[in-house]
Amino acid sequence: MTTTTTDGCGLLAELLAAKQLDIGIIWHCASCPVQGRRIHHHIDAARHDAAYHAIGHHRDTFALTHITLRLIGERERQVRLTSARDTAVLLVPPLEPWDTDPLSPLQLERACDAVDCAPDARHRRRRKETAAVDERTPAPPMPRR
Repeated sequence: MTTTTTDGCGLLAELLAAKQLDIGIIWHCASCPVQGRRIHHHIDAARHDAAYHAIGHHRDTFALTHITLRLIGERERQVRLTSARDTAVLLVPPLEPWDTDPLSPLQLERACDAVDCAPDARHRRRRKETAAVDERTPAPPMPRR
């Protein structure tokens, strides 16, 4: 089988859908109750997304004990897409709202600690490099009065 796409996750999703296997992982929070918007193709990405919800919404890592990960298939993916486009189609539990506040760098670190990321993980290194660049940028000039 040959393909011209270079997107590995897209190709994986296409292959799994063709075989009618589970195509992704989502999370459900029993405390809220809501479910995550994104369909993840890697377990670590789903765990991070769930931890971001626990820390960002519940402000505590204890909420992770009420979050479960679940595999979904192509049919449920289509229902989720229809629900995102048409407000008449309701999901139970509903999707996580779009208007959640972004996490601070400290909250992102706490989320990574909660899911036991390695201290030298690539996303942690990138975050530190970005923070170092942000600290080096000069402050904008102050207007004189």
